[in-house]
Amino acid sequence: MDEMLALLQALDQYISVPNTNVYLRSALGKETQVMLNARAGWSWLAGTSESFWYPHARLYRASIHDDWTQVLGDISKAVNR
Repeated sequence: MDEMLALLQALDQYISVPNTNVYLRSALGKETQVMLNARAGWSWLAGTSESFWYPHARLYRASIHDDWTQVLGDISKAVNR
């Protein structure tokens, strides 16, 4: 676990679908891009790009189930600023 925490802290960017590493990195206070499917559960607070539980997580939602085109474009724009 210590190695994973060290790795997550060392990364400049972290982009992922929701998983344990997303929660850990966000809890460490590190900016995290989270890719959410159109059917993301209630815990991701529909209609917002921010997470109540993880203020350093930026949420990107697919508007069509399993179509990541717009999500990847939005993330690319955000991380390349």
